[in-house]
Amino acid sequence: MLQLRPNCECCNRDLPPESAEARICSFECTFCEPCASGALLGRCPNCGGEFVARPRRPAAKLADFPPSTKRVQASRLRFSAIAELMSVASNKGSCPLCSESNECAMASAASAESPCWCTQVSFTAELLASVPLNALGKVCICQRCARASASRPPVSSNPSIERTFQRPLRALWPAAHVER
Repeated sequence: MLQLRPNCECCNRDLPPESAEARICSFECTFCEPCASGALLGRCPNCGGEFVARPRRPAAKLADFPPSTKRVQASRLRFSAIAELMSVASNKGSCPLCSESNECAMASAASAESPCWCTQVSFTAELLASVPLNALGKVCICQRCARASASRPPVSSNPSIERTFQRPLRALWPAAHVER
């Protein structure tokens, strides 16, 4: 039987048994809809599973089968990681290095049909290594940061690493432009 946990593990929002906003994974980790679809991008941070709407128990059955009263909340460390993810997810139009507009044509619904500037250029290994891990594959680098990196001499002396990163961004991070 489902526990019907009383709160969102991410933001601690109350989720009473009759809430249509509750989302659970197969282990019953419980989150509110805004956290589940926003910050967590539809995946449970505990198990990686998908979220589904939590079924609502009929009111007549709640007396015999009460919901859980134990509140579960993410640890401070995990909560700060979730907050970082939320920040990145909400700033897809900003460069992860300088926070300026990345002018990504593929992320913009209005110009999704034209190829983005980033599919036509190469990025150095050093530039890609400077992108925060939580932004890799989720947020585009801006042209200014890409140009600045290209004008600096490479730090790496390993030619195979240099060749790996001398491909268009789309080849490295195909998921960067999937969501529009």
